[in-house]
Amino acid sequence: ANKTGRAMWMNFHCDHTLGNIPDWCSQDGNSWRMAEDHHDNWSDTIQVINNLKFLAKFGRPHRWNDPDFLMTGGAGCDKNVTGLRCPGQTNVEYMTTFSLWAMAAAPLIVSTDVRNWTPFMKSVLLNKEIIAVDQDPLGIAGGLVANWTCNAPVGSCQVWARPLSDGSYAAAMFNANDDTHSITTQWSVIPGAGWDATTSVEVRDLWAHKDLGAFTGSYSATIPAHGTVMVQLR
Repeated sequence: ANKTGRAMWMNFHCDHTLGNIPDWCSQDGNSWRMAEDHHDNWSDTIQVINNLKFLAKFGRPHRWNDPDFLMTGGAGCDKNVTGLRCPGQTNVEYMTTFSLWAMAAAPLIVSTDVRNWTPFMKSVLLNKEIIAVDQDPLGIAGGLVANWTCNAPVGSCQVWARPLSDGSYAAAMFNANDDTHSITTQWSVIPGAGWDATTSVEVRDLWAHKDLGAFTGSYSATIPAHGTVMVQLR
């Protein structure tokens, strides 16, 4: 029983299968671990993403999918040297992790030491526009809405989306492949938007902090291996 008089936050570590979690997790928990532990390497990160992309239906206000800690910038090394880092992933991969955690409305819990963070770490972890997507008060989690073949195996070129409280939408184009690809977000795949090939939509790049203009029917971006372009659509 809670005798402190303060609200409690229940986080479970649930048994899970690909794209599913037990009913009791989302019914009784405020958040739940939905994959294995997330370590600082791409093979772990992509395993978490491959499950997270299917779990949007479980996320809602006060009920969140928890993909585990962010490893942005790399953990400390096995040496007693202040500020020394041994990153296990590329900057592109760290940006992808932050993007997709935000798209999923996941808790943003930083595992790396921010007392000696690098300029890159600061630019990622304090990106106000992407944090705003993660923390959007509508609280509807996003996930996979389209898979394009893009001359690569199915699942390589992904589009994620979620609605936001101001009536706009966030979309992420994620290249899971080991080569650079062009990925297109067609307006017709954005759930609930009611857009089609004739709709003109204003696009803002949330990493570049730049308005890109109006695009009719779709928006395309060339994305490096394991990279993500995240945009706001209105």
